[in-house]
Amino acid sequence: MIEPINISKSEDFIELSKGVYNVFIIGGWSIDIGKFNFSLERLNDNTFVQPEIAEIKFQSYYRFKRTKKIFSVVINKGGKYKIEFNNQESLILKKSFFFSMFQKKLAKENIELLFERS
Repeated sequence: MIEPINISKSEDFIELSKGVYNVFIIGGWSIDIGKFNFSLERLNDNTFVQPEIAEIKFQSYYRFKRTKKIFSVVINKGGKYKIEFNNQESLILKKSFFFSMFQKKLAKENIELLFERS
């Protein structure tokens, strides 16, 4: 199982095998992604993979934390990838939809991405 990756780092590394992955944001269900995005660069041959915004954004739980599917990624070649985050400050994440205007947004240090193979 792939461990979650914190978005507060500018980059990190992840091992992915060939396949389609759902990418969840961990921390809440009320999400405005703004200009937040990430890219994956395969270390062996420097090929880039860009995520696609998911058409159906379903909610779930991971280790008793709220998650929401936001992106999907197609990996054509397995290997070690460098994940690079962009515009983390524009991502607004709150625990729930209800009373979200009264809730504080989660700090980026508390927000993680989870890659789950579909």
